[in-house]
Amino acid sequence: SKQFPNFKMDYFDKDQSKLSDNLNNANLIHIASHNMVNYMKPLKSSFTIKGNPDIANITFLDILHSRKKYHFAYINTCESGTGPVNIGEGFLSMGLAFMISGTKSTIQHLWKAPDRAASTISHNFYKYLNKTESCNALRNAKRKYLENTRPGLDHPHYWSGVLYYGQNWRINKIKWPVYIAISLGLFIFLYFVFRKRNFCSNFLTSFS
Repeated sequence: SKQFPNFKMDYFDKDQSKLSDNLNNANLIHIASHNMVNYMKPLKSSFTIKGNPDIANITFLDILHSRKKYHFAYINTCESGTGPVNIGEGFLSMGLAFMISGTKSTIQHLWKAPDRAASTISHNFYKYLNKTESCNALRNAKRKYLENTRPGLDHPHYWSGVLYYGQNWRINKIKWPVYIAISLGLFIFLYFVFRKRNFCSNFLTSFS
């Protein structure tokens, strides 16, 4: 929310009904929770809070049935990019559920996400997303993490499992100079319109 103060954001961690409803009204989704992979019934794999299936539970099937195609989903959970293998389809992961439902791009974890590293990379990602395209933002976020982490925590286990899938995109923001230029152009246009109108009025009055 600090990186994008002009965006409308909602935060849900308990109310399952509100969470499910708002999934259908979102463009960008960030999920930070636990991922419960169901290898026997992959359609019942789900995101949960504290491993409790009764709190804010979103299943693979719920995502497939969502009524809206999301623009982007950052799935900051353990093993969101893995799951049981289905021949011809690959991993039946929660990330795949978003892609099948029409999400243009996702970020997923291939294995268990170390909390500190996952949090730092995601924070850096949104920071760089203000300045560059989404793929570059993730790459820069990983670089920033490696530059500032201590020896041992720079092992690929901590950062290389965070992968980007789908289209590259960039947040379009109109900056203040653009507003100023538009306002100045409109003022000049109106000035000449009224000036021309007054000139014509005075010209016609001189003949009356």
